[in-house]
Amino acid sequence: MENRTEKKNKKTAKCLSIVLMFLFLCFSSFASYASEDRGEPVNITDEVSELYRIEQIRTVAPYTRAFVYPDDSFGTNIQVNGYLDGIKLNLVSVDTWASIGMGIDYYFLIDLSDCIDEEDFENVKDDLVRMASSLGGKDTLTVYVVGDKRTVRKADRLYSSQVDELQQIINDIDRKGQNVNIYKAVDTIVSHILSEDNRKVFQETENIEEGLGLGDNRKVIVLISDGDDESVNDGQKDRTLETLKNRNIPLYLIQLRDQEKKGLVRLNEIKKIVTESGGEVFPVSEDEEENPIDNLRLELNSCYVVTFVSKNNKISKTPIPFNLEYGFSGSSEPYKTFNDKDVLIYKHMMDSSKPTVQRVKISNDHTVRIEYSELISESARDVSLYSMTDDMGNTYFPTGADYSVDGKNIVILTFPHRFYNGKFKLSILSGITDDTEEKNGLEAVTREMMFYGGEDYIAEGKSFFVRYRIRFIIAGVLLASFILVTIWNEAGKVSDD
Repeated sequence: MENRTEKKNKKTAKCLSIVLMFLFLCFSSFASYASEDRGEPVNITDEVSELYRIEQIRTVAPYTRAFVYPDDSFGTNIQVNGYLDGIKLNLVSVDTWASIGMGIDYYFLIDLSDCIDEEDFENVKDDLVRMASSLGGKDTLTVYVVGDKRTVRKADRLYSSQVDELQQIINDIDRKGQNVNIYKAVDTIVSHILSEDNRKVFQETENIEEGLGLGDNRKVIVLISDGDDESVNDGQKDRTLETLKNRNIPLYLIQLRDQEKKGLVRLNEIKKIVTESGGEVFPVSEDEEENPIDNLRLELNSCYVVTFVSKNNKISKTPIPFNLEYGFSGSSEPYKTFNDKDVLIYKHMMDSSKPTVQRVKISNDHTVRIEYSELISESARDVSLYSMTDDMGNTYFPTGADYSVDGKNIVILTFPHRFYNGKFKLSILSGITDDTEEKNGLEAVTREMMFYGGEDYIAEGKSFFVRYRIRFIIAGVLLASFILVTIWNEAGKVSDD
């Protein structure tokens, strides 16, 4: 009797261990499925540790190139994220300024006010000539002067080889009175820069460096002044700042000393415009070894160039926000954020590619998720362009079609009737266009889907086990339960004998 009882206990224990192991495997499969990466966006921390500077942005949609000044950790095994109008961009490259092979077009504006310290004025003229002699091969130098209500261009796009010519021009520049309108002079320079750009012929090309402006020199306006503007038109300051920001041209200030020390309020106003335009202030120091123009050049050469590409090539008639952040991926440290900067996109590359349907799935018994290859226009919200048919021939029509919170390349269809388990065909008619300037049209397409108990499957691209995973698990649990009951009953019979 004891032998039979012992055998029964061993069989029961063995049975229970087998069933428990099988249930463990089922649970692991469920856990693996639940944690499967479905390409959803990852939310990163929005804590701000410190703001870093974006000097200027150059855009030829779909490309965006930002000239930025981060800390020393930038570019060393980090994650860089860029957002244009709240939509995440794809990173193309992170380059140092020295490696990018571009030049700088310097536009110096010299204030001729006689209230400026004379020694500072003469020293900075000498520093400007020395700087010109060491310009890079692609760098150019243009010099304007402003005084007695006039803005005059003295030198136009000189290279380092023309330093003697610049020396003569600078020697002839003297302080000459008051009535200096710095803001109007800056507007004049911006107008000249834009007219130069407008004279260029922008070629349609797939190379972002050729003919479209992304590879052109940086444009930098450098004001040499004590900052004391004689104009009394407050509206002029606002218009100047708006022009600089809209055209993404930074204003830097070489701050000379005011021998009369009476223009502090106006100096703070020009400093504010310098900072908000993306530039910085470099003051003249008591230390004769300190050279503000050299400090300016060191700063400009320390910048990084970050290039992104977006999912469309849309231009904008109004400025849209650009945001940039970076940090170590997976680190608990908050991401470092740059100052936000608006950009006006007025040039674009041609887009001739038609959008395609990359993925479809039944999210639950009322909704279908469609993922397109690129951003889709408002035409994708037209419910009359969609229909769905089951394997019994029944046709379903959506009552709603809207963008997903994950982005405008994903559309969620809402149906009034519940879906039952089985195979479905989703049909999308032509009439949907991508969100580009060209409005390329989607070709009519039909895609198959499977639906089982709230879980979704794509008919193509899945292995047999993955497609029928839920069926395997349910059948396995039922089989294990049957085996357990059978063994338990047999053990009971042995005990009775």
